Amino acid sequence: MATKDSQDWAVWNLDDIRMRPIGRNNDRHIANLVFNGADCLDLWVDGKALRRDGITLSVDEARAIDELDNAVDTYYEGLGSND
Repeated sequence: MATKDSQDWAVWNLDDIRMRPIGRNNDRHIANLVFNGADCLDLWVDGKALRRDGITLSVDEARAIDELDNAVDTYYEGLGSND
């Protein structure tokens, strides 16, 4: 998916079950692409690859997940348990 004269584009795995229903004339609904969390293979913004072949290049995903988990743990520190 891309816009005319843009350096921004995205490629989804159209075989992913989340790309269903296919719709009329074998067209995927735009909502399938945007809102379903389907497998994004490539993402380019301003001509730079942020994701290629299903691998995120712009963010260390493992580190981001660890930081998010830590932030959530820290948020709940000091709150009494409901035991």
